[in-house]
Amino acid sequence: MVMLLGVIIGVLSSITRMYCSYYYNLPSGPGMVLVASVIFVLALLFSSTQEILTNPSMNFGSSIFVK
Repeated sequence: MVMLLGVIIGVLSSITRMYCSYYYNLPSGPGMVLVASVIFVLALLFSSTQEILTNPSMNFGSSIFVK
């Protein structure tokens, strides 16, 4: 399942990078890094283990990486 999810994220990143590279005249290498970074940040924000956006009663004084 994780391998399939990795393939889906890779294909989505590649297709999005090609569109951004064509329409916004971005270099393709940094475009891929930007798209993959945005996907990573979204996964981090909506992760059920980090509870950044999924649990609004989180204590914001604590670190997001330590439970």
